[in-house]
Amino acid sequence: VNPPYYVRLVELVPHPETLPAVMDVAYSLMTDVGQAPVRLRKEIDGFALNRVQYAIIAESWRLVQ
Repeated sequence: VNPPYYVRLVELVPHPETLPAVMDVAYSLMTDVGQAPVRLRKEIDGFALNRVQYAIIAESWRLVQ
């Protein structure tokens, strides 16, 4: 999520071979450093939240125009 220093959300995306324990450690680490992690169930092209963010930005520009 951009900019990362303003938006605390972090998407954790497992590879098919990622062990569940690794996701648990990553989740704990992100929480400990003040981020707000969200677990996705599988890999997709691009990050889910970035897709939503870009749609909001594009619509905002249309409103300005």
